[in-house]
Order: sequence, then structure tokens, then C-alpha cells
Amino acid sequence: MFLSYVVPMMNNLKGKTEREVLIELAYVDGLTGLLNRNRSEEIMNQIRYDEENFYYVVEFEIINLKKINRTYGYATGDKVLIEFADNLKAAFEDAMLVSRYSGDEFIIILENENQEKLDHCMEIFMEKIRLYNEQQEEEAAIQYVYGVGECNCM
Repeated sequence: MFLSYVVPMMNNLKGKTEREVLIELAYVDGLTGLLNRNRSEEIMNQIRYDEENFYYVVEFEIINLKKINRTYGYATGDKVLIEFADNLKAAFEDAMLVSRYSGDEFIIILENENQEKLDHCMEIFMEKIRLYNEQQEEEAAIQYVYGVGECNCM
């Protein structure tokens, strides 16, 4: 389990300055490559009330990660997290924030996008997860929930 976390993280750090390495270690989730909770909270705290800007906030949670870890092991659970994160990055490529907020929770923030853009991103993501799940045993398929909020301030 430890190596599945450390090896990808070390590969991401090659060729970077010491400062870049420290920033990445502080702000990037080593397993998924997404921004971590620390950086997410910094970004969210910088967002202020502004009638000109509008935000969609989408929170995802993988609801069967513990079961996958118990049944198939942590290496499989890590693969699920990586797959989920990669699909979020691909579907929400224009998002202001894509982050792994905690172990099985992810947050997306879209800035100044309309409902159609959000729906389109969600459709892409759901289709990617559906295709992934078709290749898995039923108990290893990713099950998730999500909630969407909209605001012009945080």
C-alpha cells in the first residue's frame, strides 16, 4: 500500500526545483494528483461575494470504498481512487477547482458556467464511470453520490 502511494508521488516530482517539490507536497494529493484539502480550502477562502461571478459546487463521495478495500485490498481501493480522480479531471477539465477533499470525497468548483455546461460535464463523468464499471466485478464497481450547489459567493 505504501509503495502505491510513494512511487507515483516520486515520479511526479522528477525535474522540479526544491520549492516546486515542497509546494506540490503541501498542496497536491500524492495518490491522485488532484489538489488536496489544504489547497482547496485556500482557494475557497479566496472566493468572495461578487455579483459578477457565479459558481457551481459539486461534491462527490465514493460510497463503497471501504467495502472495496476490505474485499479486494487497499491496492484495488487506490486504483479506484485514481480512476475516479482521472475521470473527474477529464470531465471537468475547465473547472476552477478539482480536488480530493478527503479520503473518498472530491470537490469540483465551476466558475461562471451555465447549467448546460454543468450537465454536459456530469454526463461525461457518469459515462466514464459507467464504462469503467462494466469492466469490473459487481462488488468492485464504483458507487458514488453527489450533490450540487450554486451560489455567487462562498
